[in-house]
Amino acid sequence: PILPFIEGLRDRGFYDVTLVYLDKLEQRSDLPADIKERIPYERAQTLLAGVRELNSVDAQRQQLDAADAAFEQFVKASPGNPLAATANTWRGRILFEKARVEIFEGDDPTHQSKRKDYQAKARSLLHLARRLFEQAAAQNKKALDEFPAFIPESETEKHAARTKVENTYIEVVFEMGRCTYWEARTYDKGSKEAKAALQKASAEFTDMYERTRNNAGGKFARLWQGKCFEELDQITQALGVYEDLLTLTP
Repeated sequence: PILPFIEGLRDRGFYDVTLVYLDKLEQRSDLPADIKERIPYERAQTLLAGVRELNSVDAQRQQLDAADAAFEQFVKASPGNPLAATANTWRGRILFEKARVEIFEGDDPTHQSKRKDYQAKARSLLHLARRLFEQAAAQNKKALDEFPAFIPESETEKHAARTKVENTYIEVVFEMGRCTYWEARTYDKGSKEAKAALQKASAEFTDMYERTRNNAGGKFARLWQGKCFEELDQITQALGVYEDLLTLTP
């Protein structure tokens, strides 16, 4: 069983062995079409999982770039594959993390002369990440809409499948809000642009909470709404959100 074997290798941290195995699979002429189609996706997941084993920041960046390229290869070759939305989500997360690195580099006092350059690069990465999250959200929403509006509890498998797709959709929408929040960090604190981004993020988290308040993702959106209020110095509103969340804690 090829896919469980690949997953087993990754679970045990054998990332280099997994990559060699995937290369050998690619050369086989008797490989089932669905497995062959999935090789770039599995390669990307392996590269991504192996990043944490690298000590060099430059090596981590290079491996993240390689993972992103493999995900992109998979999406372009197989846009209709159910895993395409997941691949786009991971590509967005890779770009999101790279943007945060640029933000932190710009915040470093030793990099003040290049601060604006770091901020501009971070903004560009966040815009690209958001675009990918929007694609993933559309793909997940389409999959969600294919389920009937009502599924009896007795149809446990179909009910679980719908819940899984719904949760994935909510996660991606949440990532879009985080992109907006972190865009505020690409401007100087207190600037007109930073405040506008925080207000937009607050509105996005508010909308998500109102639509998904019974879901864990909705509660996370509520928390980040409070964080936006806090950074806008709207302390009364922030405290109101935090106190509301505390009442939900057992």
